[in-house]
Amino acid sequence: MKTLRPYQEEAKSAILEAVSSGFKTVLISMASGLGKTVLAGNIIRYWLENYGGKVLFILHMTDPLYQAKQEFEEALFSLEDKPGISIVNGVVKEDKDATVLLSTFQTMQESLVWELEEDEFSLVIVDEAHHSHAETYKEIIDYFTPRFMLGMTATPFRGDGLDIRDIFGDEVYSYGLKEALADNEWLAEVEYRLLTDNISREVIQDLIERVRQEDRSISKTKLDKNLFLVEKLEAIAETVKAEQSVADKQAVIFCRSISHLRRVNKYFPEAVSYHSGLKTKTLKERFQAFQRGEIRTLLTVDMFNEAIDIPTVDLIVFLRSTRSAVVWYQQLGRGLRKTRDKQKVVVMDFVGTYRRLEFIGQLVSVGLRDDYDTDVREVSTGFKVFYDEYLEEVVGILDYVDVMLSRNFYPTWEEASKAAQALGFKTVTEYKEHYRKDLRLPSYPNKSYSEVWKEKGGWPGFLGKKIISFYETWEEASKAAQALGFKTKTEYQEHYRKDLRLPSDPNNSYSEVWKEKGRLAWFLG
Repeated sequence: MKTLRPYQEEAKSAILEAVSSGFKTVLISMASGLGKTVLAGNIIRYWLENYGGKVLFILHMTDPLYQAKQEFEEALFSLEDKPGISIVNGVVKEDKDATVLLSTFQTMQESLVWELEEDEFSLVIVDEAHHSHAETYKEIIDYFTPRFMLGMTATPFRGDGLDIRDIFGDEVYSYGLKEALADNEWLAEVEYRLLTDNISREVIQDLIERVRQEDRSISKTKLDKNLFLVEKLEAIAETVKAEQSVADKQAVIFCRSISHLRRVNKYFPEAVSYHSGLKTKTLKERFQAFQRGEIRTLLTVDMFNEAIDIPTVDLIVFLRSTRSAVVWYQQLGRGLRKTRDKQKVVVMDFVGTYRRLEFIGQLVSVGLRDDYDTDVREVSTGFKVFYDEYLEEVVGILDYVDVMLSRNFYPTWEEASKAAQALGFKTVTEYKEHYRKDLRLPSYPNKSYSEVWKEKGGWPGFLGKKIISFYETWEEASKAAQALGFKTKTEYQEHYRKDLRLPSDPNNSYSEVWKEKGRLAWFLG
């Protein structure tokens, strides 16, 4: 049986203390790569030695059951009364009466659960417990009434906002990814490279200029739409293969969809596909070959997000963007297992969304050191992030958007105008130089209140100056111009201000009738 690491011992103590205190359910949260299954095997051994009965280990997918069985066999091997350990799923149906039963929610829901008594198991362990709120999964959890139920997860958070603490209670122990990386002892060192093959340099320069002008029309949604272009798969493949050629790295490449995977496969002809469209037998064979190192590059779609342990993976490639921080953490976790032969994992992230940059920013926010002379940011020494020069600029734009969104500008023209006049601004220049005296005033009120700007009299109206309106009709303006004796266009342009009601460009102000009235010649009589 494996010796528990200090944090695993702490988690075990917290769980057993909850048992002795009469808790029926508890939750632990432990980052991917830290050995939740090893902990589960140790808990099962302790349980059988002290409480007896049967044990159910259950999760939402089949492949991890085989790895869990190996861990449990090792943990229970030296027990005098060696218990039977059995897998029951859609493919394998071993002994359902074994002391330790490993199964999936799907198998339980479809056939097995109704053949088992509610109190069949004295201990139930739910791995990847954040899935438990799914309606069919919750049905299984509610059915069984064990003496004790343990929920384990790498993250207690769900995308739908439901809280698994409603099922298992608050965590009795938590050791997250940030903390583990900062400790820099138990996980592989991460060299995270943010790459920009699919980012428009021209759009970046345009955005930087708009940031200088404090353009509030910039939004994060627009960034995704305009900034991140279609990926250049040929260039990406060259970059990845060059990295793989260094020390023959074993890679998992995460694709967006099966159709995307097939496009990617054309540029990685030596790679093997692994996705839900393949037969179970094929998946098992390919997974085992990958574990043995016979496959060096695996293309996958949402099949390696969680519960799968492949310690030898030392290169992760993201060709997909995700709105879910949970999915990103899970996929990152596939390469975090530290072994005697692997101390570091390289991550090549071909950024496809601003959210990825935010995820990275949140991750490195613990113990972050900024060195503005380099392109590296790191947590302790365990997580190094390499930004290329363009991404540093994008991060700056994101920071600007956050600041702009946090500034609560006056919602109406009237409120902003009143505030500007209260500060005594008389000219546009004065406003531009000093508007920051009131953080609720926008730098460009003509853009912020564009719907009513002209109607309200433009800058003069905004700053409270007397608004002199132009002559309403062509006839009135023409009569006034002739009264001043203007004979040529030049004379008009030089002296029209003698009558403040004359526009600088009459052909624009009276455009509807300008041609009909004979243009400037008739206007000047």
